[in-house]
Amino acid sequence: MHMPSFTTRLLRLLAPIVLLALPAAQTRAQTGFGGAKGDLLGDPFGEQTPAVTVTAATDRDAVLPGGELVIAVTLDHADGYHTNLNNPVVPPEMEGFIPVATEIRLGDGPFKVGPIQWPEPHEVAVNFTGSAVPYLVYSEKAVAFVPVRIAENASLGPLSIDLEVVYQSCDDVSCLPPETVPLSVTVQVVDASAEAGPVRTPAGFDASVFDSPWDDNGGDAPAADDAADSEPSTGPAEAGGGGGTFFGITIPAGGGAAGMVVLGLLGAAGGLILNLTPCVLPVIPIKVMTLSQHAGENRVRAAVLGLWMALGVIAFWAALAVPVLSIRGFTDPSRIFGIWWLTTGIGVVIAVMSLGLLGLFQI
Repeated sequence: MHMPSFTTRLLRLLAPIVLLALPAAQTRAQTGFGGAKGDLLGDPFGEQTPAVTVTAATDRDAVLPGGELVIAVTLDHADGYHTNLNNPVVPPEMEGFIPVATEIRLGDGPFKVGPIQWPEPHEVAVNFTGSAVPYLVYSEKAVAFVPVRIAENASLGPLSIDLEVVYQSCDDVSCLPPETVPLSVTVQVVDASAEAGPVRTPAGFDASVFDSPWDDNGGDAPAADDAADSEPSTGPAEAGGGGGTFFGITIPAGGGAAGMVVLGLLGAAGGLILNLTPCVLPVIPIKVMTLSQHAGENRVRAAVLGLWMALGVIAFWAALAVPVLSIRGFTDPSRIFGIWWLTTGIGVVIAVMSLGLLGLFQI
């Protein structure tokens, strides 16, 4: 009887896989990863609408030495996008989400920066963890006001004030990588005899910020009594808690050997439990039979092959951990498995490994 060739058997096995992959490829543009809202890694050559447009403008064109001005920094969000607050408040339901705070940094120069007046936050529903959670953000057209005092000894002429705006734009299911946008505004420093020009006081700015002294960190300078009362505490209350939790179990703080041992034991216990799941348990006898087939009666060879298989599994998941840890700072890591080409590549690797289990090839 004529036996099918290796190539024929391989094609017969791959044909169903290809037929199953085609519908997935056709629906790629409908999954939110095609270049618009929800797209982390869409078409880099398509025309993209910026998620956030950042601009800066002063409330006047000229200022006296020792005078004051306001820089209005506008974050104009595209529909469906938002940015994190300057001091993000993460709900308990989003534990593990690490938002990048919105920041405005000014360069050095003959001026002093006062406390920034941040825009009013809005509440949106985000679905980073699989269920909708209310979360406070900046959205639509958000304007932050940066008060500035010019030094008394500032030189007359044009004065450029450089600033950077750091933000992270997100939609309701994912976040893009953080961005730092450099900006610059210019005012003319003039003497008292020159025409200073009109002042365009921005709506919503609280000018009373100019009535109090500022510290060097861009905040209101505390009064003498307040400064005495605000001495930092060095008591045990500030020692901190544990080093985090693992499925509800507290890990020892400090990142020492004890924490690593506990984490390793918990990871091993979790791995043993996963072996009892329906998608893993039926495969274990196949793996044992494959190892026995290749090792024969040689127990040492069986142990070596088992070790190599274990190292292969560890290397496989370690390779997956690299991109997961890379994006953990700006989105839910589980979102990475919604990237079509990544999941397709993993599927191809698993399909090739399954062909090896079927005995179609050996390494």
